[in-house]
Amino acid sequence: MKILIVDDSNSKVLDLVSSIAQFESNVEIDSCRDCITAFGKLTTKYDLLLLDLLLPLRSGDDLSDGGGKYIIKEVYRNFKLKPPTYILCITQHDEHFIDFHPVWRTIKYSPGETEWKDTLTDLLKYVVRQHASDNRIIIEKMPSIYFEGKVDEQIYQETLRLYFPEYIDKIRLKAEKGAGADWVTRQLVVWASSLPRDENSEYIKCVGIYDDDSKGIEAIEQLHKTIPKNSAEQNCIKALKYSTRCAKHLIPIYKKGISLPITLEEMFEYKYWIHAHEMGWVEARSNPDMLLKDPGGWDKMKMSLGDHIASLGFSKNEKLYFSKISAENKQAFCDYILRLAEEERKHALEPISIMLQDAIGAMFKPTN
Repeated sequence: MKILIVDDSNSKVLDLVSSIAQFESNVEIDSCRDCITAFGKLTTKYDLLLLDLLLPLRSGDDLSDGGGKYIIKEVYRNFKLKPPTYILCITQHDEHFIDFHPVWRTIKYSPGETEWKDTLTDLLKYVVRQHASDNRIIIEKMPSIYFEGKVDEQIYQETLRLYFPEYIDKIRLKAEKGAGADWVTRQLVVWASSLPRDENSEYIKCVGIYDDDSKGIEAIEQLHKTIPKNSAEQNCIKALKYSTRCAKHLIPIYKKGISLPITLEEMFEYKYWIHAHEMGWVEARSNPDMLLKDPGGWDKMKMSLGDHIASLGFSKNEKLYFSKISAENKQAFCDYILRLAEEERKHALEPISIMLQDAIGAMFKPTN
């Protein structure tokens, strides 16, 4: 059975998935928080769509009281979308409860009440019974790693092949185009809520790999707020963030007072960045003053920011990282790495292999 949840609240998604998992374990659950992303997912057939009323049109937009209605309208109108077998609207917004749709039911959601859970369970019973008569294959979960973008997925696929080939058929690497840190957190919330188990009743685990930038840090904080500490749900997931522990070539930069946001591209050593600069794949970082670990050490009245940074004694190679790979050139940089001769490619991917080893260890470590 395949279920899509469209809701902007991580805590509500956690509640919904937990309720579903208590009733049915053989289920594949997708989740998103806005209308445009939902349309992309609805090109796949779902057995059940769980929908909120208030939804943003796009990620980052304000909530719209017509968001849920808009999705159903498009399901009826747009023949590129595959209509779900059943649709249920579950909302906590009383003022938008009436006249949602003449066919599909709307129920009231409240975290402390059980009425909505009873209604959802009744619907799941019917869907499961109908689904049992189908010949569709149940997709079993396997240990998975989620990334912020498709470029990350490509790089890790090759790292897996070169460093850990014995795990190629044991784990799944997953990203979506333009996914971002919030998408990774949403996947981990859904995973944790479903508490997937293997044939030995051991929890199947997943890992999210985040950039060490403001969005990645914020998404991890949101994950920790949503998933209860020391819970069974927390035992199913692990959030990993890029750091100088893996990217040791960045340690001298940090020691000289610059705190670089570490993304996938910063994980690669100087010589690969030299090529990126030569190809024009880089752009200036915004708000460079925010990179200073000790802004108080910069006397703005006597010295420009550029002069202050120059006074910190960075080498020519270290200064390469004062730029960043532009968004439109991330794929070109990835392709360049993947076209290197195999021995050189394996060397380039060594910092990534440390991160991947941590992820594999987290997924296959026994649960206490």
